[in-house]
Amino acid sequence: MSAAHLVVSDSSVSVYDALEVLPNIGTIDDLAATLTTMTSASGLQVSVNWSGSAFSPSDPAALVNRNALDALMTLADSQHGIAYASPSTSATQSVIVLANVDARPTTVALTIDAEGDLTQGPTLIRQLDGRVSAATGSSPSASATVVDSSVTDVGSADVEVQTALYQRNDLHAVASDRIARGRDQATRISSLTVDLATASNDLYASFYAVTPGERLRLSGLPTTYFGVSYIDGYIEGWTERPGVNGYEVVFDLSPADAPTEGRY
Repeated sequence: MSAAHLVVSDSSVSVYDALEVLPNIGTIDDLAATLTTMTSASGLQVSVNWSGSAFSPSDPAALVNRNALDALMTLADSQHGIAYASPSTSATQSVIVLANVDARPTTVALTIDAEGDLTQGPTLIRQLDGRVSAATGSSPSASATVVDSSVTDVGSADVEVQTALYQRNDLHAVASDRIARGRDQATRISSLTVDLATASNDLYASFYAVTPGERLRLSGLPTTYFGVSYIDGYIEGWTERPGVNGYEVVFDLSPADAPTEGRY
């Protein structure tokens, strides 16, 4: 699907952009008339939905004068989450934005055995320069900054996360989350390759049911080398390479449990 054919909506605001026809939304007052006119056009049948609970109170000013893809990225950042296409057999195709309640799940959706399923060794990373010394969650109407005094000058960074949130506690949570994700610099998994056709385990059903943002576990690791028997990662996406001799899937992963997950 094209980013040009995208409707982004929640309970308070809708953002629509057809690029060549309507480069940017000018004011909130324009939205109703524009949406009514343009969504009836051929091919403009894409909607955005939340994966779980209701979206946090949003700041409409964060989404105006933005193209649809930028608006979608801002909404995803507001949820600590990810947005992905979810093909449907219906006329309207969906883009799903993970809600906070679904971000970083603790339940494992797909388990892959290191010895029996991998076609090559996993790619591991240890990002020593990923520490964040100060993070700011911001929107046009408010901002909140969190400082990590324990970070040294080496590898430290200041980051800003653009969101569509206006409540300071929500912005503070976004900033705190960004610092927390850079604190644990243990070795993490970033990608792995499996061939569904030659894997020791039957992974077809689990693979076709998985969605981006879910937890993947690489099990069966030699503890004498890794120090652990398994490593988890969150699925950011994957590349499928079907061929005559197999069905290769390359997963792109972000670190799980960095730091240890918690909810309150």
